[in-house]
Amino acid sequence: MWISEGGRKCTVSAAAGATGSIVGQIAKIYNCHVVGICGSDDKCSFLKTLGFDDTINYKTEKDLSKAIKEKCPNGVDVYFDNITRA
Repeated sequence: MWISEGGRKCTVSAAAGATGSIVGQIAKIYNCHVVGICGSDDKCSFLKTLGFDDTINYKTEKDLSKAIKEKCPNGVDVYFDNITRA
């Protein structure tokens, strides 16, 4: 599995939805540092209750790349893209 080694930095888009929230919780089970990206402060608070280490509200963050670098200064190991169209 992509996170089975633990200690990885995992970023999840649309993290407050059904899929993203489960992905984040599974990553936490594998001892990953999990950053959830979502669209409201309420959703950020919800993710914290699920055990996410950090959150980013993309609607209020002016520079998403900078915010991700601040939360994961050594880079992101896993990015779970939960919003791209097929």
